[in-house]
Amino acid sequence: MRTLTLILIAVSALLLVQAAAAAATLEIGEVEKNPDETLTVRGTTNIAPGNELLVDIVSSGFKPTTKETGGAFYGSSGTVTVEAGDPYNTWSYIFEVLPPETYTITVAWVEGDATASGTFTITNETVSDVTTAATTVPPPATTPVPAATTPTPTQAPWSAAGVVLGLAAALWIRRS
Repeated sequence: MRTLTLILIAVSALLLVQAAAAAATLEIGEVEKNPDETLTVRGTTNIAPGNELLVDIVSSGFKPTTKETGGAFYGSSGTVTVEAGDPYNTWSYIFEVLPPETYTITVAWVEGDATASGTFTITNETVSDVTTAATTVPPPATTPVPAATTPTPTQAPWSAAGVVLGLAAALWIRRS
């Protein structure tokens, strides 16, 4: 019975420590023209390598239409895998050159709550920088949002504090 209690306390302590991990962040970098007439958008994140992100690029002219009128739609959508990086993990998405227009780009973590969005403009000659609108991950209500932070990777399954807390609980139970 004591062994089961010990295991439950240790697991609970580990879960509490992991729940306090830093919120996931996504950043959208620039859109670059490639020599092969494609475009690449890149970004950084603290989401662990191997996680999937959904990239959605939609023309600003995209609006609902009726079956009779129809309308032109330009955009691109797909998934990318987060790659290990130093100091931040990275992602990149390659897509075909789109007609001149302003586009909205949204990047979302498939298995989490992190999203980022922005806009960029394609002209006949250039591609503008991405103007980011927001990175959406609501921080905990009791944690102030710092002005500039270094993202912390979200992949640490065992923290030192959780292990120490679990061992302390084990010793306390053993003495009881």
